[in-house]
Amino acid sequence: MNIHARKLTLIEYLSRLQNEKMISKLEKLIYSEAYESNLKPMTMSEFYARAAASEKAIKEGQVTSVEDLEKESENW
Repeated sequence: MNIHARKLTLIEYLSRLQNEKMISKLEKLIYSEAYESNLKPMTMSEFYARAAASEKAIKEGQVTSVEDLEKESENW
């Protein structure tokens, strides 16, 4: 069975599916796969640049304490 036929079979199956749990699981799988396929490892130079920027932000006080974050998250 070629990929086109397999996709059509899946579409037919999904169109008849009534199980909400199964649909949610399939959505999670699809969206996590799509997200992960867009990820790419950073280079070592990108890693070191990010670490340096983070260290600079910490030294300049551009941080949020855990307490402040907890207070802020109460309004989410």
